[in-house]
Amino acid sequence: MTDVETKTGENQFYFIRGLGVVDVNSGSKKIRIQSVFFTQDIDRNALSLDQLITQSFTVKFTGDK
Repeated sequence: MTDVETKTGENQFYFIRGLGVVDVNSGSKKIRIQSVFFTQDIDRNALSLDQLITQSFTVKFTGDK
């Protein structure tokens, strides 16, 4: 895979090193999210709300969650 440059909301650029699948536990359900970008340049997991919505997920915020 060719590296892809992406930009965060903080105006920082990161290079995408791979593309994969992530399983997320949500209560008693396991949700599989396709086309998740991998980068070694950050120390946390990040999901794009646009990517989730594009994959037909519903994103709901309650308080700070």
